Amino acid sequence: MSAYDKKPVFLIALALLVACLSCGHDDPDVPPTPIEPPTPTEWVASSPITAVTLGYARIHQRHATDEPIYRSLYALEYLRDKFTASLSHRIWRALSARWDMRWQHRMNGYHPYAKVDAKLLWRQPRYELYLKADNLTAHRYYDLGGVRQPGLWLMAGASIHL
Repeated sequence: MSAYDKKPVFLIALALLVACLSCGHDDPDVPPTPIEPPTPTEWVASSPITAVTLGYARIHQRHATDEPIYRSLYALEYLRDKFTASLSHRIWRALSARWDMRWQHRMNGYHPYAKVDAKLLWRQPRYELYLKADNLTAHRYYDLGGVRQPGLWLMAGASIHL
């Protein structure tokens, strides 16, 4: 368990302890103090998760013709379904991570596939360092034009803020 995982548990335990010590159960003239659960804002503020995004797009297209069709990137090999999800979170001090998942289904001979990417980022006021891994599962898939896509792909970089 990281320090971020322990913080909400510690805050709840501390709140319960304070409530029990000050509830006045020994004095029948003092009503017990109600225990208030943390608000959603308090839960979010103590969470290491900084962003969650979900997205879905679908194109429904019907094609009916007896004429010969020549290869068309926008008419026949279109991306019919695409689902994306990402999660960003703090790890330690200036270190954070982002996880991205994409599932897509392209029409006319392409099999649906899912891809998972990750990025570690060390952010400082004057610079950033990162390590990015695309296609963590090294799944072999083909995209537009029947081009085989690479397996695991690692990149590292830096940026300077002037």
